[in-house]
Amino acid sequence: MKISHRLASLPLLSILTIQVATGLVSSRAIADNGGGGSGNPCLPGDAVPDQVVLELMDNASIDEVMAIVTPLFPGVEVAFAFPEEDLYLLSAPDPICEKQLVLTLMALPGVEEAEYNETGESVEGQTQSFFFASSQSQFDGQYLWPTIRLTDAQTETLGEGIVIAIIDSGLSASHPIFANTTILPGVDFINDGMGFDDLGNGEDDDGDGAIDELAGHGTYLAGLITKIAPAASILPLRAIDTDGRGTAFAIAGALVEAHQRGAHIINLSFSNGEDIGVLEPILDAIVSDDVMVVVSAGNGGQESNGTFPAKMGPVCAVAATDAYDVKAPFSNSGPYVSLCAPGVGIVSAFPGGGYVIADGTSAAAAIISGTAALVMSKDQCNGDVAHITVEETAIPISKKNPKAGAALGAGRVDAAGAVDAIPMPGDFDHDRRIDMDDLSVLLGAWGTPVADLNGDGTTNAIDLSILIGSWTG
Repeated sequence: MKISHRLASLPLLSILTIQVATGLVSSRAIADNGGGGSGNPCLPGDAVPDQVVLELMDNASIDEVMAIVTPLFPGVEVAFAFPEEDLYLLSAPDPICEKQLVLTLMALPGVEEAEYNETGESVEGQTQSFFFASSQSQFDGQYLWPTIRLTDAQTETLGEGIVIAIIDSGLSASHPIFANTTILPGVDFINDGMGFDDLGNGEDDDGDGAIDELAGHGTYLAGLITKIAPAASILPLRAIDTDGRGTAFAIAGALVEAHQRGAHIINLSFSNGEDIGVLEPILDAIVSDDVMVVVSAGNGGQESNGTFPAKMGPVCAVAATDAYDVKAPFSNSGPYVSLCAPGVGIVSAFPGGGYVIADGTSAAAAIISGTAALVMSKDQCNGDVAHITVEETAIPISKKNPKAGAALGAGRVDAAGAVDAIPMPGDFDHDRRIDMDDLSVLLGAWGTPVADLNGDGTTNAIDLSILIGSWTG
């Protein structure tokens, strides 16, 4: 099933007159329509040069689109494709103006979206967070585990049957912490020759003065997840490079791969200041298929309406707290935050067999992903129910954060509380709500044992009374 078109099509840009299709667009017009962030009127500063991302409508033909585009822009070609999703990465070498190509594509029939291949970053990469050496004893003895009551949470489940996709910098599967973990075959969407083993290349690719500052990030997150849900399977998808950068196309490819391979939970520590149109319908459709998408709130220390994709309503956006349930100074917050988890001084695995300590909302998000795996495994519920459950069972922390208000979501995660959440009488569809859907089930089962709530062997007026008494709407 095509993920990106299960929802309504994105609104298209207006056709800018025949001048667009014939290539007669001035640099001024291009700049006025979104280019020029880098001083180049054809390309924003945070986009990959010489590349454009193209998404087609259902039943549209890439060959037909390219037959129109190639004569107008000699040299344009398909560099990479996800044909089952109608998603394509176009190569647009100089002297082609990327903005002009985008506008031309958007004017063509059958094109749903065309945009720059925007570059976002791991939230730790944006704030120059670094890893410092630690040890296994510090990993095992850190405050995190008793804070979320991990031992109690693991008495009933270890995450059996759950697949967690980690879209990040890769995974060093040879680390001893993963000795008994099912690591599914990974995929590298960066295609820089590094594979998905989460190692650095020894170069400062982003020119920020730090070399490979985010190499090991994916392994670090996976270590936390596998400690919390050791029986869950890990699917490592490398879409973040060694300096913490990832393109829209790489992230899109990883999201599609995660969904097609049956991930129940997707952990994503990626952030961009602007919305990325090609990712929005993919994320929406994945969540609508009851997959839980867990994202980092970000490390900018700002209270705002959020960055993309954390601010998207369907995802579970996670902020960070310290050992005392106080919001971490670096953590973003706002009305989009679902809940919090510890993210200050968190120790986890690192390539080479060692352990490191670091701060970040990425760690907090990984803790939520692991907790959600326990909930889904124990209750055999879907991602939507797991999302609701971890929120409803969170520990309130507003008194410790009086200035935050509702900007920290439901509170700080309580893994044991989430796993032990008592089923609601009459919640037949397991969405932690008693509503018309449940009433319909009960009425449909009238006179049979199917919706018996009081144990008398039949569904009758007594059960109806119980359901009405638990009504949440």
